[in-house]
Amino acid sequence: MFSVTLAATAEILPIALMGVLAGGLVGVVLGALAASVLPGRTSNSSGRTEWLLRLLDMMQSLPVAVLMIIVVGIGGRGTNVAGVVAALALVNIPLFAKVTYAQALSVVNEPFVIAARGYGASRPRIAVRHILPGVSGIIASQFSLSIGNAIIALAALGFLGIGIAPPDPSWGELIRQGSEEIASGVWWLLAFPTVTICLLVMALNALARQLSNMKGLGHA
Repeated sequence: MFSVTLAATAEILPIALMGVLAGGLVGVVLGALAASVLPGRTSNSSGRTEWLLRLLDMMQSLPVAVLMIIVVGIGGRGTNVAGVVAALALVNIPLFAKVTYAQALSVVNEPFVIAARGYGASRPRIAVRHILPGVSGIIASQFSLSIGNAIIALAALGFLGIGIAPPDPSWGELIRQGSEEIASGVWWLLAFPTVTICLLVMALNALARQLSNMKGLGHA
């Protein structure tokens, strides 16, 4: 059972990483745009910024479970890795965008950013060299939290038989099988995947707490 749990871990973790990374990259870019830290934008809230923020609010208001089931279900029966990755990305885009937006608004008035403007640094240079490194701590923290949430979501989908389907190993499928056998006294079928998920999520949450204390890369 331990080997099957390891195989499921090797199957699930890359999917969680790809989905969160894809959503995180898009979200960080959108958040930076909304905070007006990129070229061609002012620091004042514009109509485009308001439109973007409302779009992000709409995306975030959608029930996560329903959204993931719909997106993954489009691929039909069987294993649908692309659908799972796309669903995770869609869920994470507004999260990363909102985090980046809020943090970037506080960083743009930091002394090192003001100094960069004073000596004539271009907007692209300020964004890349000062703004984004300044928000790296909170972004890294959100990434760690989102990986943990993705693991739980993938386990839930697997339990429902969606996304990663047999014969491909899935934590959710293992938990479903274990829950059916626990009445027979075969408790370890449920214990191995459940404990693995709990330990991973706890470790990722602890890492997120540590990362949230980072000041940002290059700015202590």
